[in-house]
Amino acid sequence: MRQRTAIINRPEKERRTYTYSCKNIVRPKNNEVVVWQAPLGVEDGEFSRLFDLLSYEERDRANRFRFSRDRERFVVARSTLREIVGRCLTIEPGDVTFRVNEYGKPFVDSDDESLRFNVSHSGDLALIAVTVGREVGVDIEFIDHQIDALGTARSVFSDSEIDELENLKGTARTNSFFRGWTRKEAYLKAIGKGFSAVSEDLPVSMFNDYAVSTFEARFGTSRRMWSLISLAETAELCSALAVEGRVEDVSATTGRTDSGLSLLASVKMERTRDGRG
Repeated sequence: MRQRTAIINRPEKERRTYTYSCKNIVRPKNNEVVVWQAPLGVEDGEFSRLFDLLSYEERDRANRFRFSRDRERFVVARSTLREIVGRCLTIEPGDVTFRVNEYGKPFVDSDDESLRFNVSHSGDLALIAVTVGREVGVDIEFIDHQIDALGTARSVFSDSEIDELENLKGTARTNSFFRGWTRKEAYLKAIGKGFSAVSEDLPVSMFNDYAVSTFEARFGTSRRMWSLISLAETAELCSALAVEGRVEDVSATTGRTDSGLSLLASVKMERTRDGRG
């Protein structure tokens, strides 16, 4: 793909109707989580349109990337998020406003406070999870088969998780490490804190092969039920979703696509007496 020079901020343009990357984007139901998958490459002629969707702060951040490839990935990921959220709120992508909480977790600054989202990207692929009225986190990682899985785990995983990894060898250890990493990272992104905030908080195995694991976590004096869901897992990548509540059903695809925004998974949550999962 052609290299680009640094981008400069452009003046505000006359309002216009944007064409969404995927016309099937709809607001999730109250007991539903949807996960969109987006390749981060873009045709040269499309880049300017996506850049125009960003806020001044996002454009400034894009301009500060040293390498054009990183700048392009940021612009595509951020504009795609704006298109998805805008569609869910029935507003223009450029009118979406984001803020961050005290821990740096982004949220939509809107009268509609129930819409929640989370974003993760690795290499040339991004995942965007959207739900209503519950915390959610998502993570995707391309698998590095040269990584010192055990050594890296010792700096971020609990003693029990390290013991599990020590019983594995070779590819099985590497794959289990990334499975555990994405599950833990998705959960920590959902609660809005970093790796240092949680060690033994996750009483379920991070490395088992179950598609869905459920556990209860304490928040102050209350307890919340959480579900960890393994999404697409191939020889080259691993991804996971964490969501508040119990899962009833998961409809998921298996791999990646380079042909535009696509639905990776739809998760149906169990309802409680108050209507929530």
